Amino acid sequence: MSSRVMPLRCLVFAAAFAAMHHGQGAAYGQTDACANDVNAECGSSGGMILGAASNFSQGWRDVTFEAAIDLGLTHFRDGIRWPRIERERGEYQFDQRETQYPARIAERGAELVLTVNWGNPLYDEGKTPHTAEALAAFGQFVAALVERYPSITTVEVGNEFNGQNFVSGQVERDGLAQRGAYHLAMLEAVASRVRVVRPGVRILGGAAHSIPAGYLWPILSGGGADLMDGLAIHPYTTSIDQLAGQIGVLRRNPAARSLSIEVTEFGSDNAARAADDLVRAYAVLASAGVAALYWYPLNEREDGMTPLLTRDGSVTTAGEAFRFIQQALANVPARDISPDPFTRVHSFGDRAMVLWGEPRDIIVDRDDVTAFDARGRQVSGRLRLQPDKALVLLGDAPLGIGNGVILGCSALVADTLYQFDLTDGEPATGPGFVPTLVLDGQRRGWEVLPGQQRGGVPWTPYLGVADMPNLRLAEDRLSMAVGRRGTAQIAHTFTSDKAARLRLEASLTSDNAEANGLTLSVAADGLVIDTIIGRDSLVVDRILELQDGAALEVSVTPTANQTHGRASYRYRLTDPARCE
Repeated sequence: MSSRVMPLRCLVFAAAFAAMHHGQGAAYGQTDACANDVNAECGSSGGMILGAASNFSQGWRDVTFEAAIDLGLTHFRDGIRWPRIERERGEYQFDQRETQYPARIAERGAELVLTVNWGNPLYDEGKTPHTAEALAAFGQFVAALVERYPSITTVEVGNEFNGQNFVSGQVERDGLAQRGAYHLAMLEAVASRVRVVRPGVRILGGAAHSIPAGYLWPILSGGGADLMDGLAIHPYTTSIDQLAGQIGVLRRNPAARSLSIEVTEFGSDNAARAADDLVRAYAVLASAGVAALYWYPLNEREDGMTPLLTRDGSVTTAGEAFRFIQQALANVPARDISPDPFTRVHSFGDRAMVLWGEPRDIIVDRDDVTAFDARGRQVSGRLRLQPDKALVLLGDAPLGIGNGVILGCSALVADTLYQFDLTDGEPATGPGFVPTLVLDGQRRGWEVLPGQQRGGVPWTPYLGVADMPNLRLAEDRLSMAVGRRGTAQIAHTFTSDKAARLRLEASLTSDNAEANGLTLSVAADGLVIDTIIGRDSLVVDRILELQDGAALEVSVTPTANQTHGRASYRYRLTDPARCE
């Protein structure tokens, strides 16, 4: 690849990026305040922006726009297709409704995050721009847009650039090892020209699907941090309860701590749960210092994702949640005040709270406190938490746990799903199941790996071993490599801090029922209690008498001659007597 195609600074970056993909990059175990405390001053210190991703660039509809304004939407995210405007080299024409809509947005006092990504047939055969000529033209095109439309306050360079769906041509063919360098070249082309015509326009880079810290860190360290005002991510593959921990890993890079992190796409493909997903995600991300959340999509796209508005402009349940957030939670700082891993509590200011979690009663002992569901409907009668349902409490005076709100009893003692820990490279400590790895009979801790640091690994942070990509652990899934590399066992150990009679519920479901299967074992202080071998779903449900200091271990091992063992898992301990 010649310097005509890629600037020198990008070639230097590419070498560093390739080195990291071979395990020679930044240390994965580094720790700092922002990485381990998502409430630290790492991003936005005020209320989080709530916006939505529209598609007016593909067709203007008055009914959709008016319904969005009525919903209280003031922050749009959209694009403009380059070939619609530059049909002759160096000449720009704004004569189509799909290229004029930013002016309509400005008329209503709203703002636009403009996503720029696709190519133009006039340059690089219409593929993702990568040559010096195409990059220069790309930057000039974006500069012309922001100069013409004041409503464009932010430019997002690229769209899920770390995947395969939104890149083409040479950029796609060169693969992941060069992808960050190409993105850096596009980012430089846009930033250098936009800041000349409108210095106040913000530039977002990264443009990544999921939370791939291993992909993003080299971009930041390779010069990207100096070119961007914020880091854009689309964390679709992260469960809501794991968002804060994975963003904490991303912030272990010093540049990621100082940059604004903005979720420019997030949505739900579960229409029945979308309203709760929106409120819960808003609470977690706002508490983690994320600066903005843009729901995808504003209007129907026929892709299975739940919109805020139907085609005729009617408000969906997700739209009701959007409006409720704007009315009750927006424009105030949020904090995570969860009392334990199983009960999620986020405060907004001092008079609003969002709660969900493992089932337990919530007692409100003040008349000025009112309960609502995620859609903003008042809730009466018994209040009880659920894992995927948001409960919103609003008071006329300051409220909190113990001040107007009392938590009922919970029998849950430990749960691998909620207590999965990405804080650092050492095994988690304290109550709960501690995951360890046994390789060829030798016990060792896991490494926190950042996600997409190489091909063939998850795009989100996870526990693993740097040189063994098929050996990894997430909050609900595990993968083990055996064979020529040796044998592997994944163990979770719970140490009892008192004598107790506990119920263990352990489930393991293999991805491939045709494979040789997995072995699930339960042992207390080294004495095996249960051993189950199977090819599909393995379940243990039994009462255990544990003494003070007893070590309970649940372990998984692939059966002989199986190359890979992949499965979903969850282990829970409850104390049946606790809530009697």
